[in-house]
Parts: sequence; structure tokens; C-alpha cells
Amino acid sequence: MERLSVLVCLLAVLPHCQAGSEGHIMEIPHGDLADIKEETDKKTMDQGSEASAAFQSTADSTSEPNMAMVQKLEALEATVRALEETVRPLEATVKDLEATVGAQEETIRELEESKNQLMEPNSTLAEQRLYEGLYQVAFSAALPDGNIGPANFLHSLVYNRVMSNIGGHYSPATGFFTAPVRGVYYFTFTFFCWAQSQQTCGGSLYHNGNKMTSWYGFSRSNPSSGSNNAILLLQAGDHVNVRLWADRVVSDNVNRYSTFSGFLLYSM
Repeated sequence: MERLSVLVCLLAVLPHCQAGSEGHIMEIPHGDLADIKEETDKKTMDQGSEASAAFQSTADSTSEPNMAMVQKLEALEATVRALEETVRPLEATVKDLEATVGAQEETIRELEESKNQLMEPNSTLAEQRLYEGLYQVAFSAALPDGNIGPANFLHSLVYNRVMSNIGGHYSPATGFFTAPVRGVYYFTFTFFCWAQSQQTCGGSLYHNGNKMTSWYGFSRSNPSSGSNNAILLLQAGDHVNVRLWADRVVSDNVNRYSTFSGFLLYSM
């Protein structure tokens, strides 16, 4: 009983505990002990409540910034979700528009193909007319007055008296015609020879240096003349000219007997 009284005094630290003259703790009556225990329990509860309030205050002050950040993050997440909900139907709309545009482009291509098929005869005719307009080719020229030859080599004739040169593809400086486009061409050439010392006349039409057609004439007492022609398939850049044979002569005067002419029949 005495030990219990000492323990209660130490825990309560109350004025009810008084030391005796011999250093012993005075014994507390049982009724007072109940009051002391109740008061002690009340103080203990009050102190516990104060400690819990202090801890809660510290925890609240520490977590207050974290709670604000969490609220901001939640608000941002809500905003992102709202934007995603807004964008999702827009993406679907864009896909629908792309599909519609693709279908329209395909329809336009089909219409253009149909139009081209319907217009093909007319367009071909228009292109042919344009092509022929760009490549209008015809020329005619005569030899200079006098005699040419005889010479001991194959002599290229230069018809320098130009009567026409549509397109400008005949050169009166060289006597060569140059094809401007692949196509079919018609050429003709004529010769005239005076009867002098039993000389003979003769020459040929050449395509890129290859003999195509020829003319030959001989008379002991009278002048002679003749002609020949050819239809040739030429590539763009091909050359055509007339050459006098070796040891032959050709003549001309103001009447223009000896000529070289040609024109484009049609392009290919």
C-alpha cells in the first residue's frame, strides 16, 4: 500500500504527497486516491490532446504546399483530359475530310481521263496542225549562170539562187538541206548541159553521203537535160544534197534549168 502511494505521488506530482519527518511518504486515504487518479487521468488526456494537436498542426503546415501542388496537378490532368476529348472528334473529322478529298481527287482524275478519251481525235488533230505549223518545210533553188565542171572528183553542187526556203532548212552557202524533224520528204533535181566537145552530164542525190537517185545525159550536137526525184524517210538532223560526178559538167543560165527542190510531206 505504501509503494502504491509513492508511485501515485511520483506520477501525479501533486501537493497531496507530503514527506514525513522520517523521510516516509504519508499514506493517502483511499477516497483521496480516486480523486487524484481522476485528476491525473484528466491531465494526461489533456496533455495527450495538446501533443496530438501540436503534431497535427505540424503535419498540416508541412503537407499544405504538397496538397496545393496535388490540386494543381489534378487541375492540369483535368484540362488535358478535356483537351483530349475536344481533339478526338476533330481528328475524326480530319480523317473524314481526307477521305473525302481523296475520293474527289480520284473522281477528277477519272473525269480528266474520260475527257481526254472523248477529245482524243480533236486533240490529235490540233497537235498535228500545231506540229505542221511548227515544221512547215519547203525550198527550191537554182545553180548560178555558166558551166560547172569538169572536175576529177565528186563535186557537191551549191544552188545559190534561192527561190523559196520556207523554214530556212536549206543552206545556199553549202547546198545542203537539213531535216528539222523526223518525217517523209520529197526531193527533185534537174540538170541541163550544153553540147561542148562531146562532154557528158551526170549527178546524183545523196542522203547522208549515200547515193539515192541519179541523172545522166550525153549528146554530140544538142544540149541535154533531165531530172529525177525521190521520197525519203529522214531523221531530224539528216542531210540531203546533189553532187556532180567526176569529169562531168552541168550548166545553167537566166532560165534556171538546173534546180534542186524539196519539201516535207508529213512528220512522223
